Amino acid sequence: STLPWIHSPGVGEPSIGELFLALCRGDRASAASLYEQLTPMLLAVARRNGVPQDALGDIAGNTWLALLDNCDKIRDPEAVAGWLRRTATNFSMQWHRKRRRERPEERIPEEPKDDPDMTTHETREALEQQLEAMHFALTRLDTRCRRIVDLRLQTPQLTNKEIAAEMDMPLGGVGPTLRRCLDKLRTHMGDVR
Repeated sequence: STLPWIHSPGVGEPSIGELFLALCRGDRASAASLYEQLTPMLLAVARRNGVPQDALGDIAGNTWLALLDNCDKIRDPEAVAGWLRRTATNFSMQWHRKRRRERPEERIPEEPKDDPDMTTHETREALEQQLEAMHFALTRLDTRCRRIVDLRLQTPQLTNKEIAAEMDMPLGGVGPTLRRCLDKLRTHMGDVR
């Protein structure tokens, strides 16, 4: 069964799985379409899990970054929405655990049943905040990180060997360097809030 946030593609429109595969190849238009379709779901998941409004964008942003980081590990492209939902739930629970360490008197909520309702205004506002945070965070990355992230998102997608040659770095260093850069991006996104 499809999730309530996802519209069925019309004739000639790509499915979620096709958009995901295109995102993994570095197609920015597909990435934007996937982001636009599924971010409301991520915000709703975080909200249902008791994350306050001012932290919803963090959960969604971390979930998208995790997807980029795990692009090559997802076996079923059509199941990516479920993967994103579970990941957003995990990040929500991590948020609560961190908050509980800071405020032990607060209780971590159990995962509630699905509730797809989220107002259009809240969704649009959260999306705009998330896009601004992502743009700001990208501008704060050092030149090397901006370069490797840009290379990773090129269309067609470059292989790690091609990125290593472009960056003049060892092949085995591409994955770890990209992960460190994505971690920096997460940190910078957190600084915006």
